[in-house]
Amino acid sequence: MLKSEELINKVKSYNKFLNPETLSKAYEFALKAHVKQKRDEGAPYIIHPVAVADILSDLKLDSATIATGLLHDTIEDTHATYNTIKEDQNIPKLTSTINMIILLQTNKYNETIRHTKSTLKLQYKPLRPVIPCPTSLTGSKSYDLT
Repeated sequence: MLKSEELINKVKSYNKFLNPETLSKAYEFALKAHVKQKRDEGAPYIIHPVAVADILSDLKLDSATIATGLLHDTIEDTHATYNTIKEDQNIPKLTSTINMIILLQTNKYNETIRHTKSTLKLQYKPLRPVIPCPTSLTGSKSYDLT
């Protein structure tokens, strides 16, 4: 897992205007927020947001976007709220980006629920066994036994 200093140095390599405090604060906030969480395989949950931040830095994105990557699951999965992040991070672009992600996740969640319900309605049909009969007896017919 990429450490905070490694992430900062990686971003510094392409962004000479980087404010290291932005990434450091977001990294520490995410680390504390996810401290008790584990992934299904038992690994610390923090490896996911750090991996997201690593990918965003591979894409050479700005520090607010990378910080958002670090924080993207904190509101959904931890005690953190939009306001605690806004107060702790104090980065206007970051908080507006997080607000947009919350809206997108909410819309995506609602759309997923709607889609799942309609898919289940379409898929739930009584089973109708169809048994093929040997062609020597019936030609090429099958018989529906319902």
